Amino acid sequence: MAATHTAPIDREATFRETWSEGMANTLCKVLDRYEFWCWAVFTASYLGWAVVAATKKGYWFDELVTHYVDILPDWSAVWNALRIGADANPPLMHAFNRAILAVAGDTPAALRASSIFGVWLACFCLYWIVRRKSPAATAWIAALFPLLSGASAYAIEARPYGLVLGFTALAYLCWQRRGLQQGWTLGLALSVAALVSCHYYAVFATIPFWCAEAFRLWRSRRLDWANPLALAAGYLPLIFYWPMIAGARQYSANAFAMPSWGSLSEVYGFLLGSSIPLLAVVLAWLLYQASHRSMTLAWRLTITETVLAISFCVLPLAIVLIGRFITHGLLPRYTLPALVGMSVVAALLAEVAFSRLQMALLLVALAGYIGVERGVSLRGLPPERAFEWTQQTAIEPSLPVVHGSSTQYVELFQSAPAELRERFYTLADPVEQGRRTGSTAEDLGALHLMPISPLHVEKPAAFLAAHRRFYFIQPPIRNAWVLAKLIEDGADARLLAASPASTLYMVTMKAGQ
Repeated sequence: MAATHTAPIDREATFRETWSEGMANTLCKVLDRYEFWCWAVFTASYLGWAVVAATKKGYWFDELVTHYVDILPDWSAVWNALRIGADANPPLMHAFNRAILAVAGDTPAALRASSIFGVWLACFCLYWIVRRKSPAATAWIAALFPLLSGASAYAIEARPYGLVLGFTALAYLCWQRRGLQQGWTLGLALSVAALVSCHYYAVFATIPFWCAEAFRLWRSRRLDWANPLALAAGYLPLIFYWPMIAGARQYSANAFAMPSWGSLSEVYGFLLGSSIPLLAVVLAWLLYQASHRSMTLAWRLTITETVLAISFCVLPLAIVLIGRFITHGLLPRYTLPALVGMSVVAALLAEVAFSRLQMALLLVALAGYIGVERGVSLRGLPPERAFEWTQQTAIEPSLPVVHGSSTQYVELFQSAPAELRERFYTLADPVEQGRRTGSTAEDLGALHLMPISPLHVEKPAAFLAAHRRFYFIQPPIRNAWVLAKLIEDGADARLLAASPASTLYMVTMKAGQ
């Protein structure tokens, strides 16, 4: 009888495979069973990074706008500031901020706390959106996705974009659960109301919901009034904000925010951020599996839910088109709500592509990468802009000091010595700036900010009528137009000092100017 030969067993490889699967199973069980404690760990880690980052990061112009509005003495003053266009946003962010500042004091972390909360809320809602359909490991992929994207920068910024992202995710969660209890439909209406009360462009975040409702109507031939009414009710606050919308419209149609066809790639690059390698790996693995064996797409969303998720993914295209042909203004951060759909789709695609073991490894790698990236980011945060010509401008302390950029002036005013602030000015003329640069937003913003702040912003004619000789700081940026206008009018500009950040001149106006 012939002897049979069996292949030798690679016990070491078998052990490694068994051990790896056991670790993956253990991790998945911990994530499924101890959701509260997992969220406690995530929240503590996220808040630790966010508070440190918010404390270290210097304010920039838009954040100082928020600051000056939030420290006004009462709500009447806040409402008037928003009406004249000191800040081109609705009041909800300011309501949150003023409440936090009243308790925690006027600190950078307190002023940015609403944004910190908004991004955390987005992560939390994304987890439960996916968790309803998938294991906890998949839900955590969705929850962590915003921290890989452009949204991470707006978690520590005193502007409304973090809140917009959070309320968009909350609206998505309420829409998903709308059939469970009547309270979820009310939650959808309140979430939309909160959205449009944070940023006027946030109304575009509701477009995917209307697409999903239109698809549902087309498919079922039956109108479900609850969701459309909830969405429509969410727009009601805009009626009360109409006087403020008129103030905000002054900043539209500016060259710096004018969208083009190239804006779409810029927007998606901003949104996806560090998640591009993750998505590339997921899609490559999906293609590999599809080409080597038959695949059964275990997609967990219903067709209507898929329409909603995909609508969010293509929302930037709609916003770019609206910005190009209707509003004539677009910045990539206006498209942040699209991340809600992207997070859901990315997590579910990963679940389709990878095994349980691979998902566990992916989640560990993702969490580790985010932790390292957020830690490294603490070293690259921009500090407060420093005033660099203190000694030079002290030689003749009676002369005014004029800065050539209204936006940089607002930032430098914070760090300028107290004795200098009384003679520190910027000159603003939106008409002249628009003629020279194609933008009026910077000078308009400074002029509207002056009545609610200690800033010294004057029209050139009024300033020159009182001051014939002054120091002038010229930064190397496009919108700093004032010095060129003075020289064209015949002023003498004598160079005193220069650095990579700016140049210091002594400007003397000639007789008859």
